[in-house]
Amino acid sequence: MKRSNVGGWHSKPDLFLWKADCVHTLKDRVTTCAANMTRLFTASEGPRKVSFQLDCWANVSRRGQYNSVHDHPGAMWSGVYYISGGEPDNNDPLNGKLELLDPRVGVNMLSLEQGLFGGRYLVDPLPGLKVMFPSWLKHMVHSFSGSGERISTSFNVYVQIQQQTK
Repeated sequence: MKRSNVGGWHSKPDLFLWKADCVHTLKDRVTTCAANMTRLFTASEGPRKVSFQLDCWANVSRRGQYNSVHDHPGAMWSGVYYISGGEPDNNDPLNGKLELLDPRVGVNMLSLEQGLFGGRYLVDPLPGLKVMFPSWLKHMVHSFSGSGERISTSFNVYVQIQQQTK
């Protein structure tokens, strides 16, 4: 499929339907993380019944391939799980990194590179790392320079919160 990927391979978003133990384990971990994050953000509203719908797809990138700036409309949470980082060249500090883009207007006017007020948040594609963030947050993946394949899965979590009945 062609989505935000510029080159590379993007599967259909049905990966969580695949019949493999590792896929079921990943789905369970994504669901648990989404439940915990949703609970944190809705705690002030009291207990609620929450249900989740998930989709997931695989991504494979080779030299020169990347994902353009995008977000995931309609979902509450999005994320990535890294399977393989390939064999990156060491001469590019942004090589294949996920960048979460700060939505604050004017944040790039500050001279800080990283941290709380920096405006950029870069994630190294380390095998075994799972990252989850609000789906409205714009993000991108920088061009991969190296040999082999950079392999990841990406996912969306759609959350339905039922209103309390009195």
